[in-house]
Amino acid sequence: MYLVCYTIRQKKKNLLPDEYEYHSDWAVFETLKEAEVVYNNLLNRKNMYTATICKPIESTEAHYLKETK
Repeated sequence: MYLVCYTIRQKKKNLLPDEYEYHSDWAVFETLKEAEVVYNNLLNRKNMYTATICKPIESTEAHYLKETK
């Protein structure tokens, strides 16, 4: 299991000229290849602030930690 975590930066009209709002989200994938496709697509967004591919180290869900081949 892999997670793609990302934060986008959005300009709102009611904020000062140099102020932004940040919104974070994540998506879960079974393979690293699937996660990399989404990650690379996110990098093309103009409002992308940060993106990361993560792998669980500890979890209450045991199947999150099992390697899939």
